[in-house]
Amino acid sequence: MLNNRVDCAAIGNAPKHENLVVIPIVKEELIMVTPLDSEHEPVLFVRDEGCGYRKHALLWQQQAGRGCDELMVMSSADGVLGCIAAGLGYTIIGKNMVAGSRYEKSLVMTPVSHGPKHVQLSIVYRKGSPLEPGILTLAKLLTK
Repeated sequence: MLNNRVDCAAIGNAPKHENLVVIPIVKEELIMVTPLDSEHEPVLFVRDEGCGYRKHALLWQQQAGRGCDELMVMSSADGVLGCIAAGLGYTIIGKNMVAGSRYEKSLVMTPVSHGPKHVQLSIVYRKGSPLEPGILTLAKLLTK
């Protein structure tokens, strides 16, 4: 947004910056996701750098005393959930990412036991954007 590559974004853990406007839209529950068959590898699946859930997953891993678990980085949430459904590991992610996904019936969702219990999702845009009226309308539609 600061480089004018995108007009706005819906993100978790919005940065504080003097040139950005942040509008909170949803407070999402964080969950631990494991395969339906309780056996899984000690591998924490996360998304690439910049994913709002990644920070929370790594914090949970540390606070839960599972720092020895291997870390696997994936480029998509669908890839993460598919690997977990196959029994390859677990993740910490927002409940809305799993609910309604094609893998939902193959996964177990458990509220997190350590660290933050929620992540704040927000609409973020550059101050003074000519698209501000449309962005505000979008934010209003997404606010729960």
